[in-house]
Amino acid sequence: MNNSEHKTRMYHIRSVLALSLPMAWSRFIQIFGWFLGMLMVAHLDKTVLAASALLNAVQITVSLIFMSIIFAVGVIAARLYGEEKHQEIGVLFQQALLLGVFFGCCMMLVFYFVGHLLLLMGEPPELVQVVRQYFYAFIT
Repeated sequence: MNNSEHKTRMYHIRSVLALSLPMAWSRFIQIFGWFLGMLMVAHLDKTVLAASALLNAVQITVSLIFMSIIFAVGVIAARLYGEEKHQEIGVLFQQALLLGVFFGCCMMLVFYFVGHLLLLMGEPPELVQVVRQYFYAFIT
């Protein structure tokens, strides 16, 4: 490897790190916040701790299902920007906005009926009651 290839490679590594490190730190802070929240909830009661873990699992699952589709819009917009199709970016944004509102309504419905879904999956009713109360408060 000659010197110019090495400099190019180092430039790309620095560019990637400049983008990825802030995202990694932000994710770390978010996970640390969840961890601290669980520590505080653990001091309340075992049932509340179990319900908190269950509601985190439900919330993450539902968010991954619906939000990952919305995240794809950024990739498509970047491709259109690179192809200098600026008019299509506006159309994409309008469609993504409508899709986001639709998915938001779907998520609210899932959260509203989450108690019934969890009971069908065999979760204990005392946990489901706590999770149901949280999601009712979350969507109102």
